[in-house]
Amino acid sequence: MLGKTIKIPQPETLLEAVDEVRRAGGKRSIKKIAAEFGVPFQTLKDRTGGRVDPESFGRETVFNKEEEVGLVEFAESMARFVLKAFFANQMLNF
Repeated sequence: MLGKTIKIPQPETLLEAVDEVRRAGGKRSIKKIAAEFGVPFQTLKDRTGGRVDPESFGRETVFNKEEEVGLVEFAESMARFVLKAFFANQMLNF
């Protein structure tokens, strides 16, 4: 059996659920609100309990955009170089 599929909520939906928990003020359970909005219970609990900043999503990037573009261009050029060498070798051995 494969592992459980993890549903990642949209940031807008998660923020709406966080707001609803705050508006409810303890009158409704976090579990019920999580089910209503279709977001994971523990995620909502972490964001409303102060463990995780409700406004933050994802991780910080390792590279800035300029570095990322440079890395992609380098990888593409290396791929072209390797393919040219491979096909030139194939032609010599043909």
